[in-house]
Amino acid sequence: MASSPQRGTPYRAGTSRGPNISAHKIVKEAGEDFVMKIKMRGQVIDKIQHFTSACDFSQEPENAPSILSSMPKQVKWLQEVEDFIATHLSFITQGEREEIMWRVLIGDRGAKTRPAPPSYGKHFKMARTKLRRLQAVVDEYGTNDLLKLMQAIRDHGPFGEVPTAEELGDMTRDMIRGDALYESPAFPRKMAISKEMGYVGMVPKGTRTGDLLVIFWGAEVPFVLRERLGVDGVVEYQIVGDCYVHGVMDGEGVNGKHEEQDFVIF
Repeated sequence: MASSPQRGTPYRAGTSRGPNISAHKIVKEAGEDFVMKIKMRGQVIDKIQHFTSACDFSQEPENAPSILSSMPKQVKWLQEVEDFIATHLSFITQGEREEIMWRVLIGDRGAKTRPAPPSYGKHFKMARTKLRRLQAVVDEYGTNDLLKLMQAIRDHGPFGEVPTAEELGDMTRDMIRGDALYESPAFPRKMAISKEMGYVGMVPKGTRTGDLLVIFWGAEVPFVLRERLGVDGVVEYQIVGDCYVHGVMDGEGVNGKHEEQDFVIF
């Protein structure tokens, strides 16, 4: 089973084991046609405990410049993420929290490589700071008079010295070509932390507390599953979606510490 299309080197969360997928049974559920249920082998690595709101900047008011209308949501959500990391990872240093934050947000991958090079962290922090400062200017001057706003941004904006062509190229490479936060078709998502192991990751927006983090054998990425009791008394699982979980994307979770099992998927 493959993940959503990814840039850079493929993830290998469960690829150290061969896929184990089989038919479970064909059933007719209430109001449904006959449904084939399948059985997949894998393991639970933890449960979801806490998460942020969903990252969704797509709903923009009409007749407003795109960057200005979406910017407040970006600033607010990134601040929520920063506070979330600080609250739940208070036992590590600020530098370590910063690194986990940006690596998780971009799926720890670059345009052509994985893990992402350290320059991504530098440019992510720079871009976040400038975004906040730009928002402060917009808040002060408003958007009714765009000419006045543009002049205010030139006079009081966050940009400082104009970057060289090489610096601008590096930033573009790191913050646009390799940025999963705004490019991935899998978004909007939530940042989440797991209950026992404290894994941090990006999960589907429909994720709930208590949902399972699961690695299927042969799968490149982990999945979020939701458990229910089927009509025949067998425990079944709904796939909420695939996810990025920092620290298990290269097979570290397949270590024999978690009991493997079959998952009946409905």
